[in-house]
Amino acid sequence: MVRGSGEGTTGYRYLRGTCNNGATNPAGGCLSPRVDGNEANPHRYRFTVDSRTPGTTIVSVERDHGTGFITLIEPFNVRTEPGQAAVPENFFLSLTGSTGGSTNIHELDNLSICALRSSPVGQQIDHFEFDYSGRALTCKPETLTVRACASADCDRLITDPVRATLSPATIANGGWVGGNVLNFSGGTTTVDLRRNVAGSMLIGVSGSVPATRPLSQTLCRAGGGALSTAACNINFASAGLVFNVPDGIANQPVSNIIVAAVRQSDVSQQCVPQFANVSRNVGFWGSYIDPGVAARPVSMPLQVNGANISLTDTSPTAVPLNFDANGEALISVNYADAGQVQLSGRYSGSAANNDNGLVLNGADQFIRRPAGLCIKNNGHCLAADASCPVFKRAGESFPLTISAHAWQEGSTDICTNPATPNFQQNNIGLNHILQAPAGVPGTLGLVNYTHQRAVNSQTLVQQSVSEVGVFRFNTAPINYLSMSDPVPAASGQATGRFVPADFAVSDISSSPACGSFSYMQQPFDLGFTLTARNTLGQRTRNYFGAFANSTLLLQAENADNGTDLTGRLSSSGFGNWSQGLQPFSTTELLLNRLPGGAADGPFSTLTIALNVVDDDGSMIANPDTNTSNIACASDNSCNAAALLLTDIRYGRLQMANGFGPEFDDLPVNLTAEYWDGSRFINNTADNCSVISAANLSLSNGLTTAQASATTLNSGKTPPGGLLLVAPDETGNVEATYQVPVWLQYDWNDDGNYSNSPVAEFMFGRYRGNPRQIYWQERF
Repeated sequence: MVRGSGEGTTGYRYLRGTCNNGATNPAGGCLSPRVDGNEANPHRYRFTVDSRTPGTTIVSVERDHGTGFITLIEPFNVRTEPGQAAVPENFFLSLTGSTGGSTNIHELDNLSICALRSSPVGQQIDHFEFDYSGRALTCKPETLTVRACASADCDRLITDPVRATLSPATIANGGWVGGNVLNFSGGTTTVDLRRNVAGSMLIGVSGSVPATRPLSQTLCRAGGGALSTAACNINFASAGLVFNVPDGIANQPVSNIIVAAVRQSDVSQQCVPQFANVSRNVGFWGSYIDPGVAARPVSMPLQVNGANISLTDTSPTAVPLNFDANGEALISVNYADAGQVQLSGRYSGSAANNDNGLVLNGADQFIRRPAGLCIKNNGHCLAADASCPVFKRAGESFPLTISAHAWQEGSTDICTNPATPNFQQNNIGLNHILQAPAGVPGTLGLVNYTHQRAVNSQTLVQQSVSEVGVFRFNTAPINYLSMSDPVPAASGQATGRFVPADFAVSDISSSPACGSFSYMQQPFDLGFTLTARNTLGQRTRNYFGAFANSTLLLQAENADNGTDLTGRLSSSGFGNWSQGLQPFSTTELLLNRLPGGAADGPFSTLTIALNVVDDDGSMIANPDTNTSNIACASDNSCNAAALLLTDIRYGRLQMANGFGPEFDDLPVNLTAEYWDGSRFINNTADNCSVISAANLSLSNGLTTAQASATTLNSGKTPPGGLLLVAPDETGNVEATYQVPVWLQYDWNDDGNYSNSPVAEFMFGRYRGNPRQIYWQERF
C-alpha cells in the first residue's frame, strides 16, 4: 500500500493499495501469490517516484516473483491527493523491514536505488532538545532554550547555521514570538512561546536545514526534570510567581531581582498583582539544567539573599519576602559555577493569610559563564626574548593547561579565582602571538579544543607551534550556551624559547678544480643551502639574528679512516642566517698541504661534511659521518652530513732540461706529477694546468718563449705546445717556470716547498759543461 505524509504518529493517510485503490476497489485478498508466499522464490519490488513533470509526482509499485515485473499499484499523482503536506525540495529514503512474531519474516536484500539526481546525505541533526522552566504562565511568554544536537546524548552540537521550523505552526490563543521559523548558529538559542489561556500544548520541530535524522524525536525537559517526549507537552497556568534572573558571570551576585506574584488580568492578557503590601514566605529551590545532575563533577548550591537553597521541590527553602503595592519583592541570586540552572519558587496559601488553597509557582532558567580562562605551561619566560632558555623544538608538542574560573571580588589574576568545574565547551578557538623575534607567527598544531568538566576545571591539551621564537598562547572569545555575552579571550604568559628541530642541507653543488680531482692548496667550488627546520621538516623563518645560535663547521676525512683532516681545510667564511636559510657558496675551498709542505696522500675518497655546532642542541639532519669514528652509524655517533666525495692529490710540476741546434726551436717539456703514497708519478688526469709563455722566466736574452697550447694534455706539454725560439747562435739559458702554489716543490732540497721548477737549455753542439762533474734532473 501507499500512504501519504504525516508527522510523528499522526497523518499518513491511505492513498492506494494493491487490492484496494482507495476509490473503486475496496476489496482485499486479491494479491497472488501473497506477500508471504515467497519461500521458494523471493519477490523483487520496484517503486517508482517520477517528478520530472513540474507539479506532478507519479508513484507506482511493481513486483517480480519469477515471471517478470507486473504492476501492483497503477501510476497515480500523489500531489492531487487531499491532506498532503507541502512537497520538499529534497527528501530522504528510509527503508525498514518489518518482521512478525512467528510467520511474517521480511528481509531486504539486493537493494539498488537509481535517481536522475541525488546528493550525499551530508551533516544531519541527530535531534532537537527544548529546555523550559515548567512554570509557564498565560500572562507572559515562556522562554525555551533550543539545542540542535549532533549526537544522541547531545554532547556535541551542530554549530553551523541551522533553520528549524517549529510546531505547531499556528496557535489559536498565542504563538511563537517572532514566528515559527528559527534561524541560529552555535548549536543553541532561545525562543519565546505564548499561550493566552490556561492549558497545555505539544511543541516540536517539523523540519530543519540541515535535515534531522529520520525517525528522530524531539526531546524536552521541564525545569530540572529528565529529557522526554512527554515533557514536550507544556502546561500554562493563569497565576504564579514571575521573576527574571539575568544571565551573568559565575560567582558574581545579581541583586534587585523582582519577584512578582501575578495572575492573568480579567480584562486583558497582562499580568496583574495577586496580592500587595504583604510579607510572605516563598519557598525556593534550584535545579541543574546543563549539565544535569548525572554529568556534574561537583554540584554547587544556588543562593538566594546570600543563603544556600534547597535542590528539591519537596523541601524548598523558605525565604521571607516583602511584597509592595505592585505585588513585587526583591531578591539577590548567586551561583558560583558555570552552566544553566533553574531557580524555582512556590507560594502556598494558608488560612492565616486568608488565601488557603492558593498555589503560585514560578521558575526561571539562567546561565552563568566563567569570568575567564587561565592558560599555563612550564615554559614561561618573563624576558620574552632570545635570552629565554630552550623550551621545545619548533613543531614539538607540549602541554597547555587551560582552566576556567569564576569572578572574585578584587582579583586581578584570573588564575587565582575559584574554578568553575561544570564548564564544558566544544571547539574553543586557540591562537597565538609572536613575541620575538620580529618575524612570522607560524601555525599551531591545534586550532581548537574541547574544554571538559573537571573538579579543578582543568583541561590538558597538547599544542605545538611551527616556528622559532617566543610566543603567547591564547584562546578566542567563547559564545557559551545561548549567552550573548561571551567568555572573554584569554592570553597566556610569554612562552619559549622554541628552537629548530634540525638543520637540513640541500642544493649541494661542487666541481673539482682540475676535472676529476683537485691538488692540495688548489681552490675548488662548493655551494649548498642549509635550512633550519621544525619537526615536520618545514623551514623556520624566525631563525636569524639573536635567535640563530649555531656555528657551521666544514669537516674532512679520507676513506672513513678516522683521521681528521678538518684542520687542513680552508674556505671563505659563512654568512648570516636569513629567515631560516644559510646559503653558502665559495670558490676558495681547499685542502692545505702539511704544515712543512712535505708530500702525503693521495686522498682519493676525501669526504667533506658539514657539522652544525648549536648551543641549543639542534643537530644536522641525517648525519652520516664523524671524522673521529670509522663506523659512526653503528654506534649512532655521526655528527655531520657529507656534502661531497672528492679526489685530492699532492702535486708538483717538473720541467726537463733541453738542448739542440741553434737553428732549431727547443721544446719545453712540462710534466705534472702527484704523490701516490710512495713516490711521484705522472698525473695523466691533469688536463687543466696552464701553459703560458709568460710564465717562463729566462736568465738572459738569448731566446724567447712561445706557446701554442694552453693546458697540459694527460699531464704533459703537447708536442710543440711550449717552445724556446731558435736564436741562430750558440749559448745557454736557464729557465724558471712560474707555477701556482699547488704545483710548487722543494726542488733544491732546502726544506722550502715553495720553489717553481728550473731547467737549463743549450743551443749548439752539446759538449757538456767543463766545470760540471755530474748532471742529473732534479725531482
